[in-house]
Amino acid sequence: MAFWIFIVVVALYAAATGYTDLRMRRIPNYLTVPMAITGLVCSLLPLPGYPTTLLDCLLGFALGFTIFFIPFLLGGGGSGDLKLVAALGAWLGWIHLLIGLAFALIFALVVAFVVWTTSFSAGSGKAKAKKIQKPVDRDKNIKTKFRRKRAVRFAIPMALGTWCVLGLMILKHFTPE
Repeated sequence: MAFWIFIVVVALYAAATGYTDLRMRRIPNYLTVPMAITGLVCSLLPLPGYPTTLLDCLLGFALGFTIFFIPFLLGGGGSGDLKLVAALGAWLGWIHLLIGLAFALIFALVVAFVVWTTSFSAGSGKAKAKKIQKPVDRDKNIKTKFRRKRAVRFAIPMALGTWCVLGLMILKHFTPE
């Protein structure tokens, strides 16, 4: 029973973060932080059929956090993506997290390729670069701050990658050893 609760909880979490990232362009802390804590707590409980151990959860959390920390520092990803992947690592463990990230990167590359190729046809053969400017303070003549608009929201490919991993876990669950 714990296995199926695990599958449903992780699948719903992936769906919720993908939806909020798509609609609100952010992944709120009220989704990521409780999920990470709950994943770590569940790994401590002696639940029959629970697929990950405490060590797997801790390594998954640390790996998810570490992989996305450097891009976050360099401005290549948001803090929501970092917390999303860390929380998924706490639930899935480090091996399943890596598999999910591999699937997610494939999905993200496909989406990025489609966005990139369709942007060429939108402007008579030339890609249109769009800069979003947000003045910091006009009265003090402070330089204009530029924000990049990310074309691919990573929570959606990560949700798809997570669902692929959950599907593999279900197949393994039904496969006789």
